[in-house]
Amino acid sequence: MIDFIRSSFTKEIFDRMSFQFSNYNGNIPTYFILFVISLVFIMFYNRKEKGPARFQILLSSIILFIIIFSPPFFNFVTQYLGEGAGDTSWRLYWLLPVGPSISYMIVSFIKIINKEENKLINIAFIGIFIFVIFVTGQFVYVKENFQKVSNDSKCPDEILDIITLLSLQEDDYKKVMTPIDVSPWPRQFDSTIILYYNHLPGGGLGELVRKYDNGNIDLIIEQLIKKNCNYFIIHNFGASFFELYPEYFEFVGKSTNGNYKLFKLVKK
Repeated sequence: MIDFIRSSFTKEIFDRMSFQFSNYNGNIPTYFILFVISLVFIMFYNRKEKGPARFQILLSSIILFIIIFSPPFFNFVTQYLGEGAGDTSWRLYWLLPVGPSISYMIVSFIKIINKEENKLINIAFIGIFIFVIFVTGQFVYVKENFQKVSNDSKCPDEILDIITLLSLQEDDYKKVMTPIDVSPWPRQFDSTIILYYNHLPGGGLGELVRKYDNGNIDLIIEQLIKKNCNYFIIHNFGASFFELYPEYFEFVGKSTNGNYKLFKLVKK
């Protein structure tokens, strides 16, 4: 336990935490700003309130925030609770301290609005909240988030493209590792394709990433050969791992829009 805690306070852990926070909050971490405002609001709002709810929310939010943003908790989640590389699973826990306190603050303002005094001021204040959340968010109804489908199985066309490319390879044996979004589809279109993993959505890629971080490519190649994996479908943005070692991984082709790439393991 002591060794685990010590290993959590390293530059690598802090860099990964910083990357995940900035990657999913952007330049303006709106919800964390609202979280701080909500804590201040709860601390001073209706201080004569006899009920324990206000203090419970305030105390639990602060304690959860300290725990979740501690390096040992991040290290534990990424190693034992997260799928794949694990880092992104950490952000799922951010809702625990942030959500209740912001909700309490907004509901409290709604209660205040029901009172005649300062009604317009409080309506304007809530309007500012809504406006800030709206302008600092991201519009999700864009072309990049909706993939064209023109087959009865409702498989996105670009995924079907890359699976068809794999199916056309002349190897008698094809065992493929895929990212999560591709994993349900290969065997629906070609039953001769074998999946690298057994019902594990991450496709075992996280294990390879950890070995890659250790800088030993030989261990990765040994594992892949041992499990008879000879093909890889990978997102374009994650293809650098395979492109760095052309002596081991041969680029086969990509989907029509370039979002997926197919590589083959070249056994030496």
